Order: sequence, then structure tokens, then C-alpha cells
Amino acid sequence: MQCPNNVCSGVGVDAKGNTVFAQFYAFAGGVSGYFNPSDIAQGVWEWNGRLLTASGYQKVVAYLVDQQRWALAKAIAAKNGQDVRTVYDQLKYVKTVGGNSDFLPGAKIDLSFLNPDQDNRGGDVHLHYKDGLIHIDTFNPYSSFPFGAIGHFLVDIVLGNINSSLPMTH
Repeated sequence: MQCPNNVCSGVGVDAKGNTVFAQFYAFAGGVSGYFNPSDIAQGVWEWNGRLLTASGYQKVVAYLVDQQRWALAKAIAAKNGQDVRTVYDQLKYVKTVGGNSDFLPGAKIDLSFLNPDQDNRGGDVHLHYKDGLIHIDTFNPYSSFPFGAIGHFLVDIVLGNINSSLPMTH
């Protein structure tokens, strides 16, 4: 992208009245504008057409993880009849893999509705019996082969629920 009016850098005054140097930047996601190079050097993330600082980005991620925690709590409570808040309070965040946040279910969560002989996925609660972590999957890779496998790979692994089904609020 060409700098506006061929002015790619300059000196200006920020909101606090400080003199700052600014450089024009165009980012891959379409965001462009004049930014202080030291701000860029400290790290910025482009998210949904916005540039965020490291702390701003972490706030967005924390919000999206919490939204997955609520969605998982609601799904579990719908299956076992427990209070949603009780389930929510028992879910401990562990990690995010491929956009899906994994939680460790607390001892007070009734998971008896899950069948260990069956792969519980597809818009449903998915418990990894190997490590005891739990999350929601959108697609079951074992259903409607190859469509389930393709959907699971693209949505649940590559994009994950943190990106696709839980939009960031503005």
C-alpha cells in the first residue's frame, strides 16, 4: 500500500502533548496508519481489523477463553441438569490448542452422561480421556467421512471455537 500523499513518516504531537515520530505501516489484514515505531517494536497484534498491544491482545484472548468456558458450562449443565454457575466455577482453564480452550473439570462436575466407549464430539462436550481435559468440538471427525474429518480439522483444530463460533464484541 502506498503512503497517503507520499508522506510515509513525520513528527507529530500525541494526545498528551508529547512530540513523537510516526511511520506509516500497512499490515497484512488490511489495517494501516501512522504508528510510533517503538510501539510496533514492542509488539502489536492485528485482530479483526484492529491493532492491539500485547496487553490488549491478552484481554481479547482472556475474553474469548471465558466465553468458551461459559459455552462449555452451559453444554454440560444441559446434559446433566447441574447449575450452570456451579459447572462454570469448577472448570479450570489449562491451555488453548488450535483455538479450542481446554479445561480441567472439577470434582463436582457430573460427567456421567459421557460414554467412554463413544467419541463424544460434534457440537458437543468432548472429554479427552488420556489427559482428562474437556472442550466443545464443532465437528465429529468420525461422522460422515470425509466431511466430519475435514470440518474437524479446519474448524476445531485450525480455527477453533475461539475464532469461529465466539465472535469478539466491539
